Amino acid sequence: MKNLFNYFLIFLLIISSCKKEDDSVTTTTTTTSTTVTQDKQNISNTFTSMEGCITTLKNGYGATALKNFLNLNQGEVYSEDWIDDMVENIDDLLNLDAIDDNNKFDFYANTGTYTWSQTNQDWTKTNNSNKIIIRFPATEWNQSNDAVFTFHTYTDVSVFYDGENIFAPKSVSADLYVSGTKVFDINGTYSYDVGNSTPIPININTTLTFNPFTISVTGNRISSKVFEADISISDNSGCSTTLHADIILTHDDYENLEETDIVEINTIFIHQNMKIKGYMDGSLLGYDDPSNTQINAMTDVDVYYSNSKIGELILQLSSNDDNKVYIVYNNGSSEDVETYYDPFITNIEQILFPFLGDWD
Repeated sequence: MKNLFNYFLIFLLIISSCKKEDDSVTTTTTTTSTTVTQDKQNISNTFTSMEGCITTLKNGYGATALKNFLNLNQGEVYSEDWIDDMVENIDDLLNLDAIDDNNKFDFYANTGTYTWSQTNQDWTKTNNSNKIIIRFPATEWNQSNDAVFTFHTYTDVSVFYDGENIFAPKSVSADLYVSGTKVFDINGTYSYDVGNSTPIPININTTLTFNPFTISVTGNRISSKVFEADISISDNSGCSTTLHADIILTHDDYENLEETDIVEINTIFIHQNMKIKGYMDGSLLGYDDPSNTQINAMTDVDVYYSNSKIGELILQLSSNDDNKVYIVYNNGSSEDVETYYDPFITNIEQILFPFLGDWD
């Protein structure tokens, strides 16, 4: 797991980004007035905050409902057979074969109320005109159908790609309640470059709720060669994380894009008061095995706290000849960021142990 996290940080070093040129949105940054000791404590506090947010997620109604439905304990799903039976049996009523046959989910052909019988271990369907409602037990041991999934609306749009019509989602609205409390919902709208030979999505706007967190995902084509995306995660009670990314391409022949056709990638990651900004020159992707010197020269990843720069991330060999991500502080000193993420990973494993068990 530590190696996995280290690879993630290397990946972050390569793609985390904010343009070296002036940003389109002006932000005020200052030279830090804190000491390196204070900066280190602020980094540690940020990791502690993320641990707290993951604890909030684990203890939330959504995660608890999911754990109970799966009968999940330390990575083992004990209700898998029961869930498989419900899914297989509902296939007899829902016309899902049309998705493969016609590249289309026919929402209105499937409207109705589907009710599970624990006694008969089967579904019954009653017709309604405008929704798909699925009533089932929230756990294998429940006799009542205390979980209600409602597919409120769904629309699609026909796009032509690779010699056939595909009906891509245009809008969707659905939710899940357990014992009258919302567990999950999704509301989204999507548009595509319908006239293009490669009709890629050009606007994505989705909001997900997984109680108590709200997740917003947006993506836009700014121009034929510039794209951006944003993800925000918040529980409206102090846990807030955002990620912005944008990418510039050399051309707009989407069918024939290669990784070497990227001009630059930019992202901004923010959790609470900490911000990681960086930049990657797309030319780096043309190297089969770039050296650390090349990676560091073609990327720029800066760490801020309360809009004050406290250091930058670089890739270098450790004493064990392993590639490691180091933070270089403003006074020139540096340390392996493993100092922070090692205890973080250990603590997260302990927090999620009831769900996932041992990670090794």
